[in-house]
Amino acid sequence: MARWLLSFILLLWLGPFSLPAAKPAVTQHDIQPLMMLRCTVCHGPRKQEGKLDLRTRESMLRGGKSGPAIVPGKPKESLVLKKIHAGEMPPRRKVVQASVKPLEPREIALLSKWIELGAPKSEVPKPKPYPIKKVDREFW
Repeated sequence: MARWLLSFILLLWLGPFSLPAAKPAVTQHDIQPLMMLRCTVCHGPRKQEGKLDLRTRESMLRGGKSGPAIVPGKPKESLVLKKIHAGEMPPRRKVVQASVKPLEPREIALLSKWIELGAPKSEVPKPKPYPIKKVDREFW
């Protein structure tokens, strides 16, 4: 019993220091494919209606004529979600013309969650250094 209690106390004391930081549930890596599929026909590389580019987190923060598309941590203040919920995006007349489908409810929920979490970026893996040996350098 005493051992168990000691282990429990030790775990509580060391717990916050020994656990790695949790990754966000939704990252830019999850959102970019949705935006590329559903939004970039009108807000992408060829055409940027309203001077809005929705391909990257940075361009969403920069926004267009109406201001930033997203407000990290505040989904209700994010213009992109306001337009989607109001049924203004994608415009009904352009759905057929541009051959895009509106975001599905689960995709809207994912986008909302990403914005709510502060629009976290994806972690880019750091490349491992390539060790060059003296023998390798003498090859040439």
